[in-house]
Amino acid sequence: MRTLTICTASFLPLAQLQFDALGRGSTFSIAPIPHPLGGISESDLSARIEAAWTALESWLGKQSDVD
Repeated sequence: MRTLTICTASFLPLAQLQFDALGRGSTFSIAPIPHPLGGISESDLSARIEAAWTALESWLGKQSDVD
């Protein structure tokens, strides 16, 4: 099953390690967004949400090309 994981850039190395541990035969995609998510202004949070949404739309478009 194809999946997209959205994580903050600070956790990107950890996410990649986890995916590597789960198995190389699977297809994993990671969409990093700016860190942090907590303790930021509403406008900064909105920008991070927009970044995640853009990454998701792009990933979904690529999946329709594969199917």
